[in-house]
Amino acid sequence: MSDLKKGKKSIWKIVPDLESLQQFSNRIGISNKLDIKFSKVGLDFLEATMLVSENCIQPRGLLHGGVSCVLGV
Repeated sequence: MSDLKKGKKSIWKIVPDLESLQQFSNRIGISNKLDIKFSKVGLDFLEATMLVSENCIQPRGLLHGGVSCVLGV
């Protein structure tokens, strides 16, 4: 059953498609640096993946707080 049939309201005026969303994100720059890839768009969410690599961790091996801010965690 689609989200529309369940009565969910959309947070989007226009629901973005994945390709347009990724192109916009790549222009910002931080998505390229962190290799963020959008994988799903819903009526009230975005889903993305990011590989945690050496360029986004602290010296002790924890995810850097700035990366958490970018991801909205």
